[in-house]
Amino acid sequence: LPLAVCRDLVSAIQLNIRGMSENSETVLGLYLAVISARIGLGHGIELDVGQQRSLIDHPVSDAARSICEGLSDSIGIDIGEEEIAGVTEYLLGIDALGLVDQRLDLFFDKTILESLLEIAAERLHPSLLDDAELRLGLSNHLGRLEVRLKYGLPVHNPLLAEVVERYPKIHEVAMAMGSLLSTHMGLSIVEDEMGFMTMYLLGALERSHQIPRKKALVVCPSGMATVWVLVARLQVEFPQLELVQVMSLEDLRA
Repeated sequence: LPLAVCRDLVSAIQLNIRGMSENSETVLGLYLAVISARIGLGHGIELDVGQQRSLIDHPVSDAARSICEGLSDSIGIDIGEEEIAGVTEYLLGIDALGLVDQRLDLFFDKTILESLLEIAAERLHPSLLDDAELRLGLSNHLGRLEVRLKYGLPVHNPLLAEVVERYPKIHEVAMAMGSLLSTHMGLSIVEDEMGFMTMYLLGALERSHQIPRKKALVVCPSGMATVWVLVARLQVEFPQLELVQVMSLEDLRA
């Protein structure tokens, strides 16, 4: 792959793209290197006429054409209109990400994040307000949530039912946080998202050793020697249980 040539080509062209960063330029260089290798092997992309025309007519296609012409001159390959349209589509993707980043800064300001953390700290434990990992996790999740809502992307939390059943009080707090967020956004947030927020809260409570644990009493109807095998199995299968006492059936009846 002509990585060095493509890297220098991207660096030399001034691209007015919102999402462009040092990492984006590196990935774009790799993308162009793969294009050149693919064309060299005789494999081109296929676009329908309407899609190709709309991409070529977009103002970003001027930058894509400059890139492809520079690549053609440097590598000595023929790059057609379909490939230029493909590069245009790639650049538009970067531009869209840059737009999302800008909206995130405006949409999810520090005020709403602080409000969410204050709810968690007030209803669960004060340490959550100062949990840096929880703050970062929620912040990143809100960013992904914004992208999902912007593009209408579905979300599914496979652990939602289990989380609701095992930790109803924590999930209730997450629901309150989601209600505040929904009001702030003016949009409805599905319960799967609340499940993810519950999991962030669980992680923070686990780190601070504040997860409320259900207490259990183990009663053995037979000899007490065999009950400890059961206790060991319970501790493995249900680590969230706090085994407060082990006793025989006779002691229970007494």
